[in-house]
Amino acid sequence: FRDLTLPQALRDRLYDRARSAGTRALVARNKRQTVLAQERARAIQQAARAEIGLLSRRELQLIGAALYWAEGAKRAPVRGGRRVAFSNADPSAVTLMMRFFRQVCRVPEEKFRVQLTVAPGVSINGAVRFWSALNGIPTSRFTKTYSQLSRFCRRKRPRSRLPYGTVQVRIADTQLFYRIMGGIQAMQDGSDHAS
Repeated sequence: FRDLTLPQALRDRLYDRARSAGTRALVARNKRQTVLAQERARAIQQAARAEIGLLSRRELQLIGAALYWAEGAKRAPVRGGRRVAFSNADPSAVTLMMRFFRQVCRVPEEKFRVQLTVAPGVSINGAVRFWSALNGIPTSRFTKTYSQLSRFCRRKRPRSRLPYGTVQVRIADTQLFYRIMGGIQAMQDGSDHAS
C-alpha cells in the first residue's frame, strides 16, 4: 500500500470527512464542558447561599448602608434639608434596599416617591407597573418619568439591556439621610482599622 496513490478528489473527501468528524467531536466535548461548568457554578452558588442564610436586622442594616454608599445620593441638597435618593436598575438590589428602608429605617409608606428613567422605546407604563408591583409602591407616588439614554450609556450597551429602566427611590427626610450617612461613616471607620 505504500505506493498506492489516491486521486485528489478522494483524498479531499477523506480529509473533509475526518475534519468534520473531529469538528463534531470537538463541539460535543465543548457542550459537555459547558454543562459541567454550569453545574459547578450552580453548586457553588447554592453553597454560598446556604452559608449566608437568612439576613438578621443588623446584617440588613449594614447591607443597606453599603448599597446606599454605592448607589445613593450623598450630596444633593433639597430646599429645607437633604433627601434620601437611591438609584438602581437591578430589581433584586432595589427590593433589598426597600426592605432596608421599611424594616430598618421604618420609613412610612406615604414618604416614598419614585422616579424612572427609561431608554427611548421602553414602555413607560410597563416600567411603572413593573416597579410598582415589585416594591409595593402605588403608581400615584411615581413622579415624571424621563425617557432618555444617558450620555454614559450611548454606544456602550444595547437599549434592551434595561427593559424597565433605572428607578430612583426618594424619601424627603433629612434625619434619615444623616442616619444613613452615619452608617456609612461607621463602615469607613471599621475598614480603616481592619487587620
